[in-house]
Amino acid sequence: MAAADFVFKVIVVGDSGVGKTNLLLRYTQSEFDLNHASTLGVELSRVEQHIDGDHVMVDFWDTAGQERFKSLNKVYFRGAHGVILVYDITNKHSFEQLKSWYKVAKDNGCDPVKCVYMMIGNKNDLEDLRAVDSSEGVVFARTINANFFETSALSSDNVENAMNDLIEEIHRQNKSGLSMQNEDTVQLKEGREIKSKSGCCSKE
Repeated sequence: MAAADFVFKVIVVGDSGVGKTNLLLRYTQSEFDLNHASTLGVELSRVEQHIDGDHVMVDFWDTAGQERFKSLNKVYFRGAHGVILVYDITNKHSFEQLKSWYKVAKDNGCDPVKCVYMMIGNKNDLEDLRAVDSSEGVVFARTINANFFETSALSSDNVENAMNDLIEEIHRQNKSGLSMQNEDTVQLKEGREIKSKSGCCSKE
């Protein structure tokens, strides 16, 4: 197997039960396990892609969501290139907790300037039980300079779009960063898009 041109580390955080593990299971293996037990500690999964001619390897770190494990998660943020903040659209508390998860990530080395953030509102197949409006997700995503998607790990809706968007953004930033090391000029970072379930986008 040829060595990867880029190896990225992505941390997935959020409260217990929001569907972090099944999001990764859907993306990496096209599977969904309704009876999957809550993650204890951390579980790793890997995907490989070719982007713009580069062989890219991404390691996803699926962390435990229970409050009592937050202190244990801190070590896992070291060296991360991306962070996915996940909440359940039927659970308002899980959405409100994103501020805390974002602070944990920032306080442990995930500077938003260097680390790409993605926000996911999962379980959009349960629209009748929705407790968090899409517009609320967009507003919070804007405040942390994150792209936003609503997904369903159960139906697979938007899962691949969200994950690919994150990987491509991480690759773009890291590749341009390598290029700029050999340049005398500094280029301004271009605006990023906030994506909603409807596919509408708004520039920040």
